[in-house]
Amino acid sequence: ARAALADHDPGGLEPLTATPEAFAARLRSANHTLKRALCDPKLFAGIGNAWSDE
Repeated sequence: ARAALADHDPGGLEPLTATPEAFAARLRSANHTLKRALCDPKLFAGIGNAWSDE
């Protein structure tokens, strides 16, 4: 079952366990607005629209 779920994981960085350097590097890796970058599951895992405004 875990293997099947892993196929659907977009692979975003976990913000709570990332270093500040890794977080900043991920933000710089795409040419997006801040909100769009934070909402992109390929860049960051688990933030989404609800938390991106906080």
